[in-house]
Formats: sequence, structure tokens, C-alpha cells
Amino acid sequence: MIKIGQLTASMVKVAEKSALLARRIRSQPALLSLLVEEKSGEEKNKRFVKDFKTLADVLVQELVKHELGNEFPGLADHIYGEESNKFTNANGTTIEVSIKESLDDTAQLLVSILDGNEEAAKALAEVIHADVPVETDTKLQSLNTSIPVESTGIWIDPIDSTAQYIHGFTSVESEGTGVYFKGLQCVCILIGAYDITTGEAIAGVINRSEERRVGKECRSRW
Repeated sequence: MIKIGQLTASMVKVAEKSALLARRIRSQPALLSLLVEEKSGEEKNKRFVKDFKTLADVLVQELVKHELGNEFPGLADHIYGEESNKFTNANGTTIEVSIKESLDDTAQLLVSILDGNEEAAKALAEVIHADVPVETDTKLQSLNTSIPVESTGIWIDPIDSTAQYIHGFTSVESEGTGVYFKGLQCVCILIGAYDITTGEAIAGVINRSEERRVGKECRSRW
């Protein structure tokens, strides 16, 4: 059995670590351009003429699987995501992405897809293996209802609005409502728990990017 509060708090923590990872990749244009792959076949969303994924998508998805699977071993076989873990970079190198048990092993795996860039591979691996402190709402501690692990599944949309993430432009909110219909502000990392037998939602986390400008500095808050 798993307590809903504990599971949700863990999803919040891994979503924040995932956001740090996505920001690290997004902050380096040269790195981002290398790590963009156009989807094809069954992976492609038929709504779009062109559909893309980035290494950030794949790494976020695998990071969530790794962290939640380690913390809740009974969930490991029930964690699913939108992306394939096979990634081909702009230079045609393909690897099957996974999170290794050590920082060095993860960095070594990333070197090949980063075109031999050991510095960038180590920087990403450091985020992946970092202990990211996250303050969670105290209300989560009161969610003591337990759910059976064997019927609980996790679904990951690692970077929703990938095209906005790739292009990185910002937009103006709609008529002062605080709602954005396009731009970097729409980028989200989504993690949800659901009942496998009924499909009913149990809990979910949305980690959203907000672009803020301070003078010439531009930074993202997720």
C-alpha cells in the first residue's frame, strides 16, 4: 500500500528536479539544437505536421521512472511515459537512454549522444543525481489514505508543449486573465497517478514554466 500524500510529495520533488534538468538544457542553445529529434511513425502526433522531442523529454521521463521506481519498487512496472527512450541526435547518433546508479555511469552514457561533450554530459548527470530539496505543502502530510500499489499506475508527459520549449519565445497573457495560449509560459512537466483498473485519476503534479524578465536578464521559474 502507498499513502497518497507520500506519493504526491515524491512526484512534486522529482518534477522539480526534472524542471532543473530541462532548464539546464534549455539554457544552452548549442546543446539544445544538437538534442532535438523529429518524431516519425507511431511516435508522431498526427495533429502536427512536424512533431519533435528533445533529450530533455527523454531524460525527464527516465528520471521520473528511476526516482519513483526506486522509492516505490512496487510501482516500477507501472510507470509509463509519452516518449520512447531511444533518442537520435542531430548528428545521427542513437542510444537507449536510461538513468544509471552512479553519476559517472550516467555521464558516460550521455557523452555519445552529446557528440563527445564530456563537460555537458557531466553537468546534466550532476543534476540527475543531485539531492534537490523541495518544500511541499503541509496539507500533503494529512493525505493518509492508502492505495494498493498493484493497481496504481504513473503516467508522465515529460515536457508538454515541446515546440514552445524548443523555440523559447514568450507571449503576453490573454486580456489580463493570467492565461497564456502560447510561448514558454505554457511549458509543463506533468506527472499523474491513476487507478490501472478503472482509469480514475488519483493525484497529479504540474510543474509550469513562467518567464520573468529583470532588466536584460531572463530566467525561468518552474
